[in-house]
Amino acid sequence: ESKLNRVPEGHHHYVILMKAEGLAQQMKALFDGCQKAPDEQLIIGSECVYWIVPKGDTLDSEFGKICLGKKAYKDKLTSRNINTIEKIVKLLK
Repeated sequence: ESKLNRVPEGHHHYVILMKAEGLAQQMKALFDGCQKAPDEQLIIGSECVYWIVPKGDTLDSEFGKICLGKKAYKDKLTSRNINTIEKIVKLLK
């Protein structure tokens, strides 16, 4: 069973897509150094990271503010809720 199949109830699941080499490991280092909400997780994929955060904490998350709010990352990554990704995949079929 994949770690992604175990997203806790009441949490958002985001996919952070990136185009810069080594950025996933940089995101992991940032995440490891941040204060986290209970059950907040970062899972490293091959060309993306999966961020699981309790509903209501997305905008207050220290990691979210750093990686999604800093200009340094603006042109290197984008985040989407997994529900949005699934809708896009269905439309493309």
